[in-house]
Amino acid sequence: MRGPAFIIAGSRLSPGRFFSPFPAAENIRIRGLVSYIVTQGISGARANWQEQLRRGALDFAILLAVSPGPKYGLAIIQYLEKFTDLVVSEGTIYPILGRLTRDELLHAWWVEDEAPHARKYYRLTPAGKRRLAEMKVEWSAFADKIARLMRAAEGSVDGAQ
Repeated sequence: MRGPAFIIAGSRLSPGRFFSPFPAAENIRIRGLVSYIVTQGISGARANWQEQLRRGALDFAILLAVSPGPKYGLAIIQYLEKFTDLVVSEGTIYPILGRLTRDELLHAWWVEDEAPHARKYYRLTPAGKRRLAEMKVEWSAFADKIARLMRAAEGSVDGAQ
């Protein structure tokens, strides 16, 4: 009996077989394709689903972390770990902080005399405060919808089977 097959762009792929739309790249193994599929959100693996969920919520989590007051990058990481057990690396958070700053949701400035090296602090801008308020409403609405689906799936909603 053969293993599961994947259907991609009309091509049937079996695990362990080579696939490439380009003749020169025939050394790409199925695991490369599976990595591509995972990045496209097609994965049944629990860890991959959790990672996608976490990544999708990081902007929201960072804005929430700085909402009480200004924080520098490492303090944001520590805040997220303390209150959520989200483990976020510097290589993940700093590009997001840069993007949120470019998008004018955060204001950033350097403080040089506080530590042995300068620290870049971040605070919400007025646009960031508005966006955070919108995200809170959107998150709550989305979480309510998922909760209703979970109750319906468990048969605890009136008329659910």
